[in-house]
Amino acid sequence: MKHNLSLSVILSIVSCAVFCTACTNHHPQSTIHQKPKNIVLMIGDGMGVPQVSCGWVSNKGSLNLDRFPYTGFSRTYSQDHLITDSGAGGSAWACGQKIQNSHIAVDTAGNELPSMIDLAHAQGMRTGISVTCGLDDATPASFCCHDTNRHNKESIITDYLVSPVDVVVGGGWIYFEKREDGRSILSEMAQQGRDTATTEERFFAMQNLPLIGVLAYNDYPLPSVRGDLFKRQTMKAIDMLDNEKGFFLIVEGSLIDGYCHDNNIDNAMAEMLDFNATIGAVLDWAEKDGNTLVIVTADHETGGLSLLGGDKETGEIEVNFACGDHSNIQVPIYAFGPGAELFHGTKENCEWSQLLRSFIGK
Repeated sequence: MKHNLSLSVILSIVSCAVFCTACTNHHPQSTIHQKPKNIVLMIGDGMGVPQVSCGWVSNKGSLNLDRFPYTGFSRTYSQDHLITDSGAGGSAWACGQKIQNSHIAVDTAGNELPSMIDLAHAQGMRTGISVTCGLDDATPASFCCHDTNRHNKESIITDYLVSPVDVVVGGGWIYFEKREDGRSILSEMAQQGRDTATTEERFFAMQNLPLIGVLAYNDYPLPSVRGDLFKRQTMKAIDMLDNEKGFFLIVEGSLIDGYCHDNNIDNAMAEMLDFNATIGAVLDWAEKDGNTLVIVTADHETGGLSLLGGDKETGEIEVNFACGDHSNIQVPIYAFGPGAELFHGTKENCEWSQLLRSFIGK
């Protein structure tokens, strides 16, 4: 059962104290030299160190991640499992505390936990999400929706009707329009005054907030089919969100995870390098802006991947997958921009989130 968010704000404080002792606030806020105006959090779903290493070789010895001056590691276990699922992994980042597997931004009692989207909106910042998966999927849902079961896809999608997010772009048309309950969520959004798009042409032409683009039936096709859509939609989101009060944007290279579940290294690397290109475009923009903190990390590693051989001159790699599921391997975190100097060392995923949340509204 879902509960009122205002009540959950109070309950989440208690819940964090009881269930999230691993996320005690240790970050050194006193050393912050400059508060970023804008924050871009970029998540490579399933992107552990092995995926980064494979991507570096596949891209012939370079990645845009090499441009980040500060790095660290994130522990990803959930509140109730050593191996997190994407619901708990995404929610730890969204809400600043560890939660149970399969949950989406709710505590053990089902109370809604405020996400960074909620906090940023309350401070007058614009907010957005740009992903390559269906918007019902765990990571985007963790920032905008609430549910005790990440597989309640139709229920999760209806939560976008009440989310304050300004720009949303991804897939999942099936759960907006081809629903068992017969509702048209996009029509309901249009009635709320939101601009909606189901084609690239319409999405890139839109100029009014709030807006939502649902550009694929479910997940996006491979980059060989969709081209540079991910990069272009992300930069469109930044263009729409940029304003004097700042913005908070979530960007997810969502499908690295799925192809690692399938142990399909070729497709995983296609997604990894598309994410890399999008990181590069965001980083170029942030370098010119000078007031934007860019964080790149992952919710977990997928596949127990190992890089066994290859040739960085040709981009060929030889790999082995240990499993078809997530692992507990620590994932990297990269930081650039104002406040980036605090993102180093090894912390819990929820501790990194708390550090990032400390920039909002101060």
